[in-house]
Amino acid sequence: MAEGWIRPSAAEVWLMVIIFLQSDFKAGGTAHWLGNRDSK
Repeated sequence: MAEGWIRPSAAEVWLMVIIFLQSDFKAGGTAHWLGNRDSK
C-alpha cells in the first residue's frame, strides 16, 4: 500500500519538475530568473 502511494507521488513530482523546467527554459532559464531575483 505504501508503494501505491509513493510511486504516483514521485511520478507527479517528476512531471511537475519537467514541465517547470521546460517552461522555464522557454522563459529564459532558471539562472536568469534567479539572477534577477537575487539582484533585488
